[in-house]
Amino acid sequence: MQQELEKQICSYLKHLMVTKAKHTDVDALEVAFECVCDGLRIPGESVAASDSLLSVFTSGAETLNIDMSPEARQMGNAEEADKLKAQGNQAFKNGSFEKAKNLFSDAIALCPSTPGHSHIYYANRAAVHSKLGAWESVVSDAKKATELDPSYAKAYHRLGLGLLKTGDVKGAVRACEKAVSLDPSKTNQNALAEAKRQAGGAKAAPAMDFSSLASMFGGQPRTQSTAGDTSASSGSAAPADPAALMETLKEKMPALHAAIADDPDMLSLLANPKAQDMMDASLSLSLYIYIYMPRT
Repeated sequence: MQQELEKQICSYLKHLMVTKAKHTDVDALEVAFECVCDGLRIPGESVAASDSLLSVFTSGAETLNIDMSPEARQMGNAEEADKLKAQGNQAFKNGSFEKAKNLFSDAIALCPSTPGHSHIYYANRAAVHSKLGAWESVVSDAKKATELDPSYAKAYHRLGLGLLKTGDVKGAVRACEKAVSLDPSKTNQNALAEAKRQAGGAKAAPAMDFSSLASMFGGQPRTQSTAGDTSASSGSAAPADPAALMETLKEKMPALHAAIADDPDMLSLLANPKAQDMMDASLSLSLYIYIYMPRT
């Protein structure tokens, strides 16, 4: 038992060296590790880093009537919570979202407000909630993460997503702007652009009444035909040569543009030459199908 304890002491010192714990001096730890290993006659190269000693001490503190300081207890909890976080991350990657949610919840129960740790647990659980479609919970957890660490960009990104899904578009814009200010990544910029688009009330292009435009192309739309009846209504017949129709469409397109020029949504579209070309092509095909093809 004594030899095992001595090994655990060396293992814990090596663990502190490897993890570079914030409260430690790594250079001093290396000297201490070598001295302890030499004094206990344990080959340093045979020692594996482990925090098992801390776990045993934390769990047995009450039994041994050891009065642990709040800082020491918090540190022990953070070690355990980080293990749960790592398991939760793996479950998330595997698509086991309920399991991941439970693991992050357990980590939060151990460390609800530990600096440097807890904000990640809340933000990670917010990501799980988003996969489960629980958007109110996304907002709640992401907000808590931003309160614990106001510099954590991922938390603001997830908060923006949650607010967008729950209808608070202006709040989503603010959250996404904060995320971009902290981390101007493409992901954050795209989220901000989408939030602003929704905040601006972007509208889809209005549906057009093609029947009112039929006369521009020298023909009349076919009437609704019964099954098996492909006869056209009175008016111009479809050109025998499709190429001739395309030429007519090309000539008539300015008139089509004029017909929709009073619509502000379409005007913004027409201002872009590339968008104009795409619209021309799609409308040409749509109008050809509407005017000249039989419908059953």
